Amino acid sequence: KTQQDLIVALLVLFSLLNLFSCFTDTYVASNHQKFWVFIIPFYGPTCFSLPTEYDKDRVYNHYYLKSRDYFHALASITTFLLIIIFTNPVA
Repeated sequence: KTQQDLIVALLVLFSLLNLFSCFTDTYVASNHQKFWVFIIPFYGPTCFSLPTEYDKDRVYNHYYLKSRDYFHALASITTFLLIIIFTNPVA
């Protein structure tokens, strides 16, 4: 029973990570460093460590959610859940 609970908990964790990864992107700043940008639905981009105001303005002007981002998230989580259902790791 404990092993099944652990498997279910890990599957839920990986499902959420899979879903949230659909809303991330990388941004190369003016100093050629890469930064992760997390795009929050209904809020906009979030990146806490951009070096200049120019980079912050550029991220907020160019990174926003599109309908394809929601479709990608839905398709990704559906695929992940179908793999879980058909491989049945809990049994």
